[in-house]
Amino acid sequence: LMQPRISTDESGSPATVALFALSAGLLAGLTEAALTLAIKLRGGWVYSGPHLGWMAPVADAMTFLPVALLLVLAQRVWPRLAAPHLAVFVFVSLGSWSVSLVVPGVSVLAGTILVVGLGVQGARFALKYPHRLGVALRASCTFMAALIVILAASTYLWQWSAERLALARLSAAAPNTPNVLLIVLDTVRAQSLSLYGYARRTTPTLEQLAER
Repeated sequence: LMQPRISTDESGSPATVALFALSAGLLAGLTEAALTLAIKLRGGWVYSGPHLGWMAPVADAMTFLPVALLLVLAQRVWPRLAAPHLAVFVFVSLGSWSVSLVVPGVSVLAGTILVVGLGVQGARFALKYPHRLGVALRASCTFMAALIVILAASTYLWQWSAERLALARLSAAAPNTPNVLLIVLDTVRAQSLSLYGYARRTTPTLEQLAER
């Protein structure tokens, strides 16, 4: 049976470079989310919302894809850059650097040495096992994409069910209880709101609510 592989002719194609970027971005984001969770479980102070598990890999992938575009454009000018091991070096290094930012206490020098070292090892693997690299990239992208979809769906489902359960547990309001609407605006100054006298009409809806 023939298995998918990256041939020498297509190794530097835009689709292959994009595949490198996508795989590295998804893997880096999932690793960042896992490390953040581990730090949080150990009692470290770190902010992580419930959607971090799927948003981090999606954000990293969206960040890495423009780098892939720049690499493809550079290959048009310098054809020697159209080598799979170079793309692997770039995105393994970039992914490692992204993950290193999550780990506290890593010095700039140590982080740089680690990032470059991992990139070099990734490039050596690409040179030694080009066909295995193709199979691994396609399989890993498929697996990680499915995992991210599952994480996103389960997070939204969990939030929805938790809200429904919390609302169901609320006791009925007493008769003649006032209906209070609490509005929270993060990092918004009162002096910038027309509700409090600002010249430009920035909060017309809040003004209508205030009149009532």
